[in-house]
Amino acid sequence: MPDTLFIAFEDASPEERDAQGEDTNRELVSRLVREFSRVNPSVNIHLRHFPPQELVKGIQFRGTRGLGPDLVLSRVRPALALHRQQLSEPIALDNDRLQGIQPRFLEDFRRDDGRLLAVPLLVQPQLACFNRKRVGDPPGTLDDLLARSAQGMRVGMPLDIVGLYWTASGVEADRALWRLVMPTPGRPSDQEDLKRWLQWLANANLQRNINFAAEQGELVSSLENGDLDWISCQSGSLERLLAHLGPDLGVAPLPGHGDAPARALFRLMVWSFGTNSSPRQRQLAEDFVVFSLGASIQKTMLDEQIRYMPVVDQGQVLFPTRRSDVWAAMRTSLDHSREVPYGSASDLEPRGQAINSLLTRTILGAMSPDEMLRQLATDPRQPGPGP
Repeated sequence: MPDTLFIAFEDASPEERDAQGEDTNRELVSRLVREFSRVNPSVNIHLRHFPPQELVKGIQFRGTRGLGPDLVLSRVRPALALHRQQLSEPIALDNDRLQGIQPRFLEDFRRDDGRLLAVPLLVQPQLACFNRKRVGDPPGTLDDLLARSAQGMRVGMPLDIVGLYWTASGVEADRALWRLVMPTPGRPSDQEDLKRWLQWLANANLQRNINFAAEQGELVSSLENGDLDWISCQSGSLERLLAHLGPDLGVAPLPGHGDAPARALFRLMVWSFGTNSSPRQRQLAEDFVVFSLGASIQKTMLDEQIRYMPVVDQGQVLFPTRRSDVWAAMRTSLDHSREVPYGSASDLEPRGQAINSLLTRTILGAMSPDEMLRQLATDPRQPGPGP
């Protein structure tokens, strides 16, 4: 009887499909299965995909019938939900099999007993994307960004806390903002730091050539159509932009403060292990994950698409020569980025939604920065800035 492996994965959200032009998650999983099957032809692999809002419920439903998957590929927040609802199991993998993964990506998922709650696969950094014909050398600081917009460069940024986190580092307020959105006690200086950041955003909205958009896909479309010259974007949109702009697409780290690029947030795709696996299926699941992290398969994924960065040591991966400038920008951005801690991923959403509502009103001038900070300080859903 042939071996069987069941893999579930999270579809790209409608917003991600809009920004990327296709469902890259399906493409990614299909490619991994194809490569694994070349060296393991006797393994039958069954795939099942779920919309983001249905992933956890779908796996729970199937799990009650003993039909849960052996592996799940998802973003970090659903992976944490699976763990908290006991729909995934920590895994003990020999360090030798994971030695290629950069510790910054792996250690956040390690328990005190050494087992892993999830295993990272790929990472998407946030970048600056622009039209070379219009921009030339990209801005390196937030002050430069404002100055260039005053000279006619049309700028687009997303209107949400995660997408705008990078701007806080440009006014040295990112640590205060981090303490605001994470369950971390604030400091007395946080009020002034956050106020400086909010004032910068509100001032940016008053500039004729700076535009805020509710969805990333709107920014990508506007850059493609020539309505914008420079946007902040996720690396998942790069293939779509390359298809439309070709050599005119420029990519750079986001502008920060002084000589340092911005500190942005990156996105991880991670593997979780199911609870219904037989010993043989668990072994196959482990083999599949280790295979997906091999330098050769990570290079294959990079060769086919410019969307992700490897989580393995980049010295082990030979980067494609195609658009080497793009890969260099992605590496620099990732070096200066951070991730939302695994244990806080699900808590970020309700806080982020509350902050987004107030942030939108503040940027659009319906609320002052002081009013926003006062309201955050009295909102029980928020940790609040320092006293």
